[in-house]
Amino acid sequence: VGGFEVGVKLEASRNAADAATLENKAELQVQHDVFKLGSFKTAAQVGLGRDFTAVGSDFNYYQVSVKPKYELSDKLALEGSYRFRNAFGDGHEFLTHTTKVGFAYALNKQYEIGVRYGRKNGGDEQGHFVEAGVAYNF
Repeated sequence: VGGFEVGVKLEASRNAADAATLENKAELQVQHDVFKLGSFKTAAQVGLGRDFTAVGSDFNYYQVSVKPKYELSDKLALEGSYRFRNAFGDGHEFLTHTTKVGFAYALNKQYEIGVRYGRKNGGDEQGHFVEAGVAYNF
């Protein structure tokens, strides 16, 4: 509505570090289109989330993202993003900077699949990753 999108992100992850634990995250996100020129557009996103760890040291965090996108066709898009994220309110150090680039493909009006390569820097999360996902739009 009016260029705004509201979403919920659910994530489960484990990194390759020694003694890595499974982490689950739940995040409420609000995104707004800020620039559009032909097939190119950029959106800004903010989010509030909770990190649930296997060792019981759960904490809250916030994130701010910029998300450029270039539509290659009506179904296929080249996407990128930069995200700043940190914990708040409980002394956890969760400061990370994450960049991603990849493709998204709209299967229909409700479903989109995507594959991205990323780099995460900061805190205890440093490295390269590949992610795949499915988005469902209401």
